[in-house]
Amino acid sequence: MQHFSHGDRVQLSPATNAWMMGDRYGHIVKIGRKYLHVGMDRSGRTLKVSPDLLTVVSSAASYNRDLALRARNGQVGSGMRLR
Repeated sequence: MQHFSHGDRVQLSPATNAWMMGDRYGHIVKIGRKYLHVGMDRSGRTLKVSPDLLTVVSSAASYNRDLALRARNGQVGSGMRLR
């Protein structure tokens, strides 16, 4: 099993209904004993997901570093959220 941390960007497995409906990417909001709570990008919902159904896309540190670099270069639009 992969190691997950708070804020990691993740992708749902194609075996989930949410993935089929277009909710493919999100970030980890909370880590429980059995499940991870993932805030989805497209719908804004928070899903309770088994770790077996997730793949880490980028770690929280690299994601926040990329956002900071884009903000410094003026590439972040008004519609983007900074954490």
